[in-house]
Amino acid sequence: MKFSLVVVTSPEESRACHRALRFAAALNEAGHELQQVFFYANSASIGLSHHEHTDWQNIAQATQAELILCSASAEHFGLEIPIAGFSIAGLGAMVEAGLSADRVVTFG
Repeated sequence: MKFSLVVVTSPEESRACHRALRFAAALNEAGHELQQVFFYANSASIGLSHHEHTDWQNIAQATQAELILCSASAEHFGLEIPIAGFSIAGLGAMVEAGLSADRVVTFG
C-alpha cells in the first residue's frame, strides 16, 4: 500500500512530528511504500538547522520517500535553501502525492 504523510505542527508544538516519524518507520518495516512526507505550516521549521532532522533523512534514505517543506511555510521561516534530503515545493506537490497514494495520513 502506498502512503503519503502530512505533518502540520513543529516538534516544539506537539508530539505529532515524532509520531509521524515512528509511523513512517513502521510503514517501512511492514513493507508499505512511503512516497512523500509533506511538512506544512509550522512543521516546515524542521528544515532549520537547529532542528533534529537526521531521523527524517534516514527514513527518506531507507524508503526513497520525498521530504518536502511547504514553500509558503519555508518562506515564513526564512528558508531559501533546504537542508540535505529535503526539498521545497508548493501545495501542488502534496496534492499530486495524495492522488497517487492509497492513503494520506495527517499528523497535527
